[in-house]
Amino acid sequence: TDDTASIQNAALTGLKLLFKNGTFLVDSGFVKITQGVEFDNSAIVFTGVGDGSVNDGWVYFDNPTKSILPEWFGAVGDGVTNDATAIQMALDCLIDTRIDALGVTANPNHGIYNSGTIEFSGGKDYYRGDTTIEIRSEHHFIGVRLINSSPSKYTSNIKGNDATTVCFKVTTPDNISGDGASTNKEFINLGIINASRGIEFGRSDQSNKVIGCRFQVMSEACVYGTSDGVDNLQIKDNTINDSGGGYVAKLKNASLCIIDGNLSGESAQNTKGVYVVGGTSRSGNIISNNTFRGGEIYVTTNSAFTDHGNIVSNNAIIQGVATTGDAVINIDSTSRTTVVEGNVVDTTETIKCIRFFDGLVSGNRTSGGTHGIFSAGLGNIQGNKIVSATSFGIEVNRGTSQCECVISNNNIEDCATGVRIQADSTGGTMVT
Repeated sequence: TDDTASIQNAALTGLKLLFKNGTFLVDSGFVKITQGVEFDNSAIVFTGVGDGSVNDGWVYFDNPTKSILPEWFGAVGDGVTNDATAIQMALDCLIDTRIDALGVTANPNHGIYNSGTIEFSGGKDYYRGDTTIEIRSEHHFIGVRLINSSPSKYTSNIKGNDATTVCFKVTTPDNISGDGASTNKEFINLGIINASRGIEFGRSDQSNKVIGCRFQVMSEACVYGTSDGVDNLQIKDNTINDSGGGYVAKLKNASLCIIDGNLSGESAQNTKGVYVVGGTSRSGNIISNNTFRGGEIYVTTNSAFTDHGNIVSNNAIIQGVATTGDAVINIDSTSRTTVVEGNVVDTTETIKCIRFFDGLVSGNRTSGGTHGIFSAGLGNIQGNKIVSATSFGIEVNRGTSQCECVISNNNIEDCATGVRIQADSTGGTMVT
């Protein structure tokens, strides 16, 4: 029996609705519940919703008081059944398709996400095949959270067929900009397996978070930000096992982002670390307290700007390699006024441990490589410990320009040469 009319009539009462055990067929229209809704337990199934039939139904929940489960829309979580459509339907029931700047009244691709939590059951593997699950809107996102129901981290897994497709994609269409960009999405304690990009953010700002997740076999990046611009994204306390050769985070046009406390496990030796391109009008990104086995931290930005203020601090990179340039921590010459502080870098490769252009480099410990620290001739190099560099402990190379650099209180041991300065003039340089 089609329950669309019955649910619509109940919604018109203005009273909060309680869905109890059962199967509800919504197959002949749009059901909008605005006065609030509660769900008795997981023994609820909505059918006919978004199934592509001629009389395709749609249901919208306004600020539900309890989490929404993919199982309500047919998800099984056995690692074999394809649950991608059910997960998408669970997300899309938070879209009010009646509110649309484009005038579209029944299309889940256009609408406003309201507050809600999608909860994945602990101990289940949700298989998505090759399908990308989208969180999409043409207006603000408001408080959409995807979480693991178990107190233990990442016992809920969303698993792809292989590492060639994106798992979760947060999108904002081109006709919306500025404050219309996506906000307030949270991915908490999930396991994401087999993807090119685990979570991809398009144009976004304000309080997006990826926290406490575990990524396995990511061929390009665990978290990816497109060149449309990513602001205020937090990537914290995630674990990377068997990285698949991808970056922990690869962000393009990023501003005020925090990448903190992430760990690549023993089986993730080939992780590429972090790649950040600063924003076109500002940067201010913080990369701190991460531990990577292999890989690099590469920071660059738009060359049209000269003051960026990125911070790279207290990271540990073991057996570092350079994928993008010639250094494990590589602050590109376009990125100015950067702080590189308290990092531990170890490499057996023929590369530099730390390379920067302008800023403060202090309290770091490096071992191996051709150079402990390489500077293009500006900034301060203070209080670092440098061991076993095969060419120079510290090299400052300003070419034919004047060198303006303070080198002080560094401990250099077992290096072929301690300090070398190469410039047209060293009048602005002090070595102590």
